[in-house]
Amino acid sequence: MKRGTSSVPFDPTRVTQLSWHPRAFLYKGFLSSEECDHLITLAKDKLEKSMVADNESGDSIESEVRTSSGMFLQKARDEVVADIEARIAAWTFLPAENGESMQIIHYENGQKYEPHFDYFHDKANQELGGHRIATVLMYLSDVESGGETVFPNAEGKLSQPKDDSWSDCAKNGYAGHPDSVLRTAASKSREFEAVYGKHRSKGSEDKLPMQSSLDEMVVFIRELISLTRLKTWEEGTCIRSLTQLQQRARMLLHQH
Repeated sequence: MKRGTSSVPFDPTRVTQLSWHPRAFLYKGFLSSEECDHLITLAKDKLEKSMVADNESGDSIESEVRTSSGMFLQKARDEVVADIEARIAAWTFLPAENGESMQIIHYENGQKYEPHFDYFHDKANQELGGHRIATVLMYLSDVESGGETVFPNAEGKLSQPKDDSWSDCAKNGYAGHPDSVLRTAASKSREFEAVYGKHRSKGSEDKLPMQSSLDEMVVFIRELISLTRLKTWEEGTCIRSLTQLQQRARMLLHQH
């Protein structure tokens, strides 16, 4: 198996949309049980108090808004980690080398990370690598209650009643007990042009490059899924459709 090439293939049919404002998508079965256990083992004896980035200096500081513990894994530190990073790259359409090191977070009962945005306010972190384009949250264990990811400003609705199995914070917004969640974080900043290039059309000065990119990618993926689900294939039509989708994929990747 080639290092950095995911052994678990990316399957877009496993992805469902949780929210469009903000962008949040769920991928069921993103990690295998063996991969979850491996990541937990790597982190178990190396956990430290979680920190946050100071809005002014950019330094890592302790804060009551984040009470968990965690650690960072070296990128591609072993074959399993490299495979997971490759799978994340396939899902997000972002090169693995552009990603941050994987962070393993542990929450004890009652610990939290209060609602926040995954982009930076300080100049120091922006100069180091710019804003985070997307965040992938992978869940390594199951719990009977709590442990949800909450999107307090989401427009979506819960798929089940908010009963006693939901934590107090989960009752204040869209929440779920997922396997893996992709959320995108964007602010109106030209920092994105360094990643995607300028993406401005007439009348769309206020539209974010990231938003345009995701809109087009989602449409493309949906069309590809529809094509692969056809029960009968006419060879000529199939070849033309696949060729058109291939051309669109190349165009999107070159534009963004």
